[in-house]
Amino acid sequence: MLVGRDVSDRCVESRRSKRRDSTAHLRADRVEVEHFARWAADSEDELSLLFTPWGERLVRSWYRPSLTELSRLPHMRPVAIQTNLNCRTGWLTEADLDTLALWCTYHPGQTPYAVSSASAAT
Repeated sequence: MLVGRDVSDRCVESRRSKRRDSTAHLRADRVEVEHFARWAADSEDELSLLFTPWGERLVRSWYRPSLTELSRLPHMRPVAIQTNLNCRTGWLTEADLDTLALWCTYHPGQTPYAVSSASAAT
């Protein structure tokens, strides 16, 4: 998504989070997210989840299916993630939008409004 790339390039917060994670770090993150999602899915308790990652995590492929799957579970009330929408949003069509929430952040001193609102609209 070109608009997302544009937001990322202009947003200081996004550039700051663009450190290059090692392969080991990425593998560990994936294992931890998938492990947590399995734990939450297997829970007998009603859960409300909020992911507040450092940096944009929806660009990581394993977050999207985990959030989608969690959103479809009857005991989730809601499942949410903080994002600057610097990612593709097509995956949202597979999620239960009555349960999944996006906490979208905007950095007015770092990203022009027109760029941020265009990203949110796609």
